[in-house]
Amino acid sequence: AVRKNGLMQGTDGKFNPRGNATRAEIAQVIKNLLPDVGRQTVVLNGKSDYVIVIDKDNAAAADAAERLQYQIKYNTGAELDIVDDSAKATAKEIVIGDVRSNPIDKTNLTGDGYEVVLKDGKVYVNATDADGLYRGAVRFAKAAINGDDVRFTAKTAEREEFSYPIGKLTINGNNISKYEILYPAGASANTMTGVNDLVEYIEKACGVKLNAKAGTSGDYAIIVKEETLKLKDAANDVDSFSVKSSGNSIILTGSAERGAMYACYDFLEDVIGWCFMTETQDYLEPVEELDIAGLDYSEKSVFMHREDYWGTYIKNQDMENKHKLWQIPHTGGKQHTFQSLTDGQYDQTTQPCLSDPAIRELMLKNVRALLAANPDAQLISVSQNDNYNKCECDKCLESYERYGSPAGINLELVNYIAEDIEDDYPNVLIHTFAYIYSLPAPIGIIPHKNVIVQVCSLEQCFRHPLTAKCNEKNFAVHLQDWANIGAKMYIWDYTTNFSYSPMGMTNFNYEVLAGNMKLFADSNAMGIFAQGNHNVVAERGEFDRLRAYLLAKLLWDPYMSEEEYNAHIEKFMKGYYGEGWEDIKSVLNEWIETDKQCHHIFDTLSGRYMQFFGKTITTDWVNTFTKVELLTETKTLFTNCDRNQLMFDLLEASVRFGTLSKSTNEADRELAQKLCRNVQNKMLFYRVSYGNMNIIYPNMEYFDVNPAKWKELEAPDLIGSVSEATVFVPTSPFWD
Repeated sequence: AVRKNGLMQGTDGKFNPRGNATRAEIAQVIKNLLPDVGRQTVVLNGKSDYVIVIDKDNAAAADAAERLQYQIKYNTGAELDIVDDSAKATAKEIVIGDVRSNPIDKTNLTGDGYEVVLKDGKVYVNATDADGLYRGAVRFAKAAINGDDVRFTAKTAEREEFSYPIGKLTINGNNISKYEILYPAGASANTMTGVNDLVEYIEKACGVKLNAKAGTSGDYAIIVKEETLKLKDAANDVDSFSVKSSGNSIILTGSAERGAMYACYDFLEDVIGWCFMTETQDYLEPVEELDIAGLDYSEKSVFMHREDYWGTYIKNQDMENKHKLWQIPHTGGKQHTFQSLTDGQYDQTTQPCLSDPAIRELMLKNVRALLAANPDAQLISVSQNDNYNKCECDKCLESYERYGSPAGINLELVNYIAEDIEDDYPNVLIHTFAYIYSLPAPIGIIPHKNVIVQVCSLEQCFRHPLTAKCNEKNFAVHLQDWANIGAKMYIWDYTTNFSYSPMGMTNFNYEVLAGNMKLFADSNAMGIFAQGNHNVVAERGEFDRLRAYLLAKLLWDPYMSEEEYNAHIEKFMKGYYGEGWEDIKSVLNEWIETDKQCHHIFDTLSGRYMQFFGKTITTDWVNTFTKVELLTETKTLFTNCDRNQLMFDLLEASVRFGTLSKSTNEADRELAQKLCRNVQNKMLFYRVSYGNMNIIYPNMEYFDVNPAKWKELEAPDLIGSVSEATVFVPTSPFWD
């Protein structure tokens, strides 16, 4: 800050607190610190006569101008208009971008570098890209705000050129520029995805673009080898990989299917330090120097099947790379396949009679037909329809009693099909559910060797660990019972709220995620499906990205230490929220601690959450997010904070609405309307749905209904999906 504000710096442009200073330099420092006597000064307060000038066709300049306008108004009350550069020039302007003969020399301003200057009473902000313009506008606002006024003087002008996160990257003491990346001739598509991202993210880290070519050895090389490693106790050899130093080179080894690709990403993440937060956002904490040497480690997967069902929140989900995910291909479409396997005789509201031999033969015939049509299949699901309506005929009831659970006759069917097809399809597994009424394990029957039983945690509490008192006689016991009869187990775990998750009302206790994943591993589960809300097209207003990121890490390593887990949380939040991330983490922790009641996946806002929160704490949480937003220096970071704040905007409006709307004070009633309108505007701007069915309510002109009750309204307040909404959408996220 001292150097960037021009108060003290050496002739080499670096700040050296241990160096000697001349008398002349000390005199200059004193002069720099003196009041602004004799300097040109911009003062903005109240209704300012300054305007912000942009080319309104320039989206980057418009974003920067809106942020500057918002930040100054929020901090000081000064209201600056934004005008197009076609307007007549005045003496008092803040000019953003290439307009008004901007005097800033953009030479050497690469990346997000920017410059801010004061000339003839006007402020100029310029940069070569959108991020630079935004950062320049934010830095001007931060430098200028002083108490009730906005003061900007020549001494606060600054130029910041783009810099890479790693100042100097070396391998075994050798500059990275000496290196090349080698890969096998004819490498798989997944391996090449990893190789290409090695090139991209090494360049993003230090500015050096390495050449990548086919080859197997080199003196100064990062060598990617396709070789399947057989590591002890690995769930799947094709997922295993190793990272090793060899002389001045580094060797990344793993299978052509996925292992070599995983080695590339692990090198980028764990060695260089990249954090791949979402599909489009990544982060690398800046360091002056990084030397890579002495690498020698390998990793293996604990679970064979790992699926983080949170849509596009994972980078390159379809290629299954950044977060080491793998899904066995399914045949015949969805799970809950009794409907399709009975040619639609039983839809998703009913179940077939599994005691009927004709039903068994029909299902077997259809399974064989599907496998014949899909010769590369590894798994096919033979699983109950999605309802509670098990067959109640005498034969089925007798089997439930004989096996001690409806799962027994279900397992009879699945075993029958599994035994029939095993010789013809030795690499195929038959998948089925232990779900709702079939959750308890049966007695007197065991799953055939090629059967996978996916145990589903639908009716459990997800606020507390599955081993907690509220769950102790339920899911953990069922897991053990299935393990005791030798079942090959998958887990279908629920990490969402189907009623309100897009609005963020899932009680996200991140400690529970880690404990539950370890329970699954201890129970010898082979695979995990972490249920999110992938099917919701709209955006969300919660901690969904953090949850998806942590789940991905836990799916790979459920036994990571508490220190490692917390480090993942810290790294993600630093990159995703920016400077104020610790304050947002404190809000998350307070929210978790405030609501300690059991949480289930269909909890509603009006029926549950409002009883636990007071108006003071909800307002404090909203204000904390706003303060963090004002610290962010890029539009992406601002958006991350502002969208995530929406869940607390909704909570505050819901908690406070009743008292405010019934007040005899007109200002209170207006505030009730304002809180509701703010939530609605944000929902529309970010395209966030209200509940799992993409429902929004844009027609409540007077907002005279508590937003906790919005979902219960009837048409015409209800419209369809967010993508179908044709209502007014605000043009700016900077809300009243």
